[in-house]
Amino acid sequence: MSKLKKSNIFLGTIFFIIVALSATYYISFYPKTEVKSINSSSNFNEKLLLDKLTTNHLNLSSKEISLETSLTLSEDDLTDLFISLIKDSNNKISDTLTGLKVDINDNKINILFHLKYNGIPIEGNMIFTGKLIDNKCTFHYESGHLGFININKNLVFSRLKSNEFIYIDKNSGDIILANNFKGIEIKNFKVNNNEIIIDVKGTLTLDDLKKLR
Repeated sequence: MSKLKKSNIFLGTIFFIIVALSATYYISFYPKTEVKSINSSSNFNEKLLLDKLTTNHLNLSSKEISLETSLTLSEDDLTDLFISLIKDSNNKISDTLTGLKVDINDNKINILFHLKYNGIPIEGNMIFTGKLIDNKCTFHYESGHLGFININKNLVFSRLKSNEFIYIDKNSGDIILANNFKGIEIKNFKVNNNEIIIDVKGTLTLDDLKKLR
């Protein structure tokens, strides 16, 4: 075999490898979804939660006053919630991640995120389910992928920290919305269409009312 033929085979092999790697990167890793910048200001706060409460039933009795209401969180609200969580957790995460977006499909919460690895943009996702556990709204980690690479639960939760709104349970892989209000009971927590709906009941007893005097 001539040197020219060997050279052509070698160059052809190199070219094929480059094309294959480029195609794999574009198909599996290259960001294709529009996300919200991680440096954006988060609007998730107590005032937002109070503004989103919708009054349903006010009940009066000789012993207590109770109010049942619903709180609806959109995909944008959840995007802000997770941006707030990441900013409060770890500066290294904030430096690596460039943006994220929450997308709700089939009653599952899909967190799409972009990051840069050695300057190369990459897209990944993490999937959570929502459920009510012990009167607490809980996001349970189901799976995650960076391209076709699985993201282990321990890798995710080792880098997250609790804040005033969220408690992180690293052992079970749960992100739990904190219920810091006395007399507040979470009646139901469901993922429906493109939003999360939380049914809440607040109760004031006669003793509570006396303390307000």
